[in-house]
Amino acid sequence: MFMFLAKCYLQELEKFRPDILEACCRAMANVKEGNDFISIDKDDFIACPAAVVVPLDAG
Repeated sequence: MFMFLAKCYLQELEKFRPDILEACCRAMANVKEGNDFISIDKDDFIACPAAVVVPLDAG
């Protein structure tokens, strides 16, 4: 589970992974809407660089 505001996440992407932010913006510019969903183009999705997620035990 991720717990942060989207605005904060986008700010962090801008600082640390502008390549991912750029890919996300490009993908969102090309979405298709319908049936209460948005669909991201497969090629745009594949073009997004990989990210690393680190587990945290905040117990």
